[in-house]
Amino acid sequence: MVEIIAGALVAAGLLGAAYLLSRGRTHEAGNGASAADLELADQRAKAREAGLDRRAAELEKRAAKLEAKLSLVGKLLDLQKKAAAILGIDLASDDES
Repeated sequence: MVEIIAGALVAAGLLGAAYLLSRGRTHEAGNGASAADLELADQRAKAREAGLDRRAAELEKRAAKLEAKLSLVGKLLDLQKKAAAILGIDLASDDES
């Protein structure tokens, strides 16, 4: 049955789907990857996931720092606007910055 479906997929131009179907059949029949290969792939996946987790933590830390800086910059801009208003400086028309 799988051969008929794979043949139909090839005829329809879906070579990738036919290949995946045949790989699944090979794996189910026990002719696929060995237990050692599966263990190695599992170890690599775990290492990749740990690396991604570390990267995500780094990016979250960096994002928090940038958000704090952005908050400070916003406060400084507000302070400058208030100082300009007290001093009577029109910031919209001031080209000497």
